[in-house]
Amino acid sequence: YLSGAGVALKIAQALLDYPAPEFTALAAIGTVADLVSLTNENRAIVQQGIKVMNNHPSVAIEALLSQAGYNDAINEETIGFIIGPRLNAVGRLDDASLAAELLMCESAEEAEFLAEQVEHFNQERKDIVQEIAD
Repeated sequence: YLSGAGVALKIAQALLDYPAPEFTALAAIGTVADLVSLTNENRAIVQQGIKVMNNHPSVAIEALLSQAGYNDAINEETIGFIIGPRLNAVGRLDDASLAAELLMCESAEEAEFLAEQVEHFNQERKDIVQEIAD
């Protein structure tokens, strides 16, 4: 089964002559973050999205990875353990619109500002988990 992000990508591909490559990157993030099986079409979406993120990362992805102190190539683990948890933390603790705003951002300066806020929510999420575990 496709993730919701995969379905959204398929709709964009059907409606647009040439959907932006960033759509594939976003679908890859959603696919990995939703923990769907990485077989068949899901695998293709993730592979294509990772290629886009490594070759032409958006200002949002660059800012998120910068806040996390991550400098290596992007792979499934990067999405699953760095990008996905940070974006999901915002929606778990507050309104997810901050994460959406970051992902749609085109200005590097604005992306860095928004990514700092996302990082704050991620740290808060980690603190809550640690408190529960103690």
